[in-house]
Amino acid sequence: MLMLPELVDDLVAEILLRVKPGEPACLVRASLVCKPWSRLISDPTFRRRYRAFHRARLRIVCDAIEWRQIVS
Repeated sequence: MLMLPELVDDLVAEILLRVKPGEPACLVRASLVCKPWSRLISDPTFRRRYRAFHRARLRIVCDAIEWRQIVS
């Protein structure tokens, strides 16, 4: 069963989206794998989604810390 190139690109984008922001070398290495991955990582849409995805996670942690300070 062959996958459509668009589907493969979407899967790669979703995987790269989950690379932790504390490990930027991983994204650099991924961009060196091939030109399509490099284009994907340097795409403004991907970078916007990457920031939004990781910002949401960090906000939950910050809210939990603030809540503990209020309760204490």
